[in-house]
Amino acid sequence: EKAGAKGTVAMSGGIKSWTPKWNDPIYLEKLDNFNRAFAERYDGKPWVSYIDIGSIGEWGEGHTHFSTKVPPTVDEVKANIDIFLKNYKKTQLVCTDDLLYYGKQDADVKTLYEYATANGISLRDDSPLVDWYLQNNLNTWSVSHPRFYDPLYLKKPIVFELQHYGMVKKDGNWLGKNGAEKIAKYGYSGAEVLRKAIETMHATYIGYHGYAEEWLADNPDLTNELANRCGYWYFPVSATYDSVLNIGHNEISINWLNKGIAPAYNKFGLVFRFESKDPANSFETKPIDSGNKNWLPGISKTENYQIEIPASTKKGVYTLKFKLIDQSQENLLIQIGIKATQTDASGFVELGIISVK
Repeated sequence: EKAGAKGTVAMSGGIKSWTPKWNDPIYLEKLDNFNRAFAERYDGKPWVSYIDIGSIGEWGEGHTHFSTKVPPTVDEVKANIDIFLKNYKKTQLVCTDDLLYYGKQDADVKTLYEYATANGISLRDDSPLVDWYLQNNLNTWSVSHPRFYDPLYLKKPIVFELQHYGMVKKDGNWLGKNGAEKIAKYGYSGAEVLRKAIETMHATYIGYHGYAEEWLADNPDLTNELANRCGYWYFPVSATYDSVLNIGHNEISINWLNKGIAPAYNKFGLVFRFESKDPANSFETKPIDSGNKNWLPGISKTENYQIEIPASTKKGVYTLKFKLIDQSQENLLIQIGIKATQTDASGFVELGIISVK
């Protein structure tokens, strides 16, 4: 405002606020300057999972319920999206669903949805378990626009954020340990609705929008369950390989099952380890494509891996092991659904005993 950007003063609940005209040239210039500097510092950092497009509306959620109550136009939304697209070339961009549909006709919603997704932007919903949405969208587990996320989740990670946890409790929509008690007026427990909402959206990232101490004290078991369930959750079901392997070319097959609700969006490498009683003879194969981006939720998939045993390998008995790694994250170990007793200190999972001749 002080820089000369056009805007509107509004009063809501006794609070005075100033809302910019979202495509005002001065406003966009300042927004561009900020994001240029922010991107220089954070874009592409491996520990930044995504960046929100949060420059329009209350809390950056794309709506103006508590200010002007005037929704942003299609042109205003596009102008803001373009600033983010201009500055962030590496990190995943995400926008809230409200930014695309708040106060808009179906044709405009379609235009903005296609514009965002065609430019590689993913989506988030911050409203599940809001009481109004429970009342009006219980058939879709309080998710207002389930069509936004399927099939988008097959290509991009979806972000889920619960209604303020304290408010969910205040509204009577979270009862008992782990939210397991049924809410009489809805016929489901809060935890049931939460599970189904996360599944409906195929969410990779989930948040409870509250204080960690309170959430964890109330929901210790549910936390562990949902941490596994969101995104991908890989289980090696079975493996097929010859008990005697030869120097040179060999094949090992593993059947995988994804018990999560989404695919992974990075390609993970698979490393085999041949472990000898004499450490000097042990060796590991170079990472190969595990095929994990094809492991869709609820579907088992058998991968046939072609490996080469070096000519320098000593003949004898080896313990065959494997592990998954994310090479884009400094060979980060990918934890899979396997008992801890079946993994070693380096994260390798034992398959069995083989001989090399």
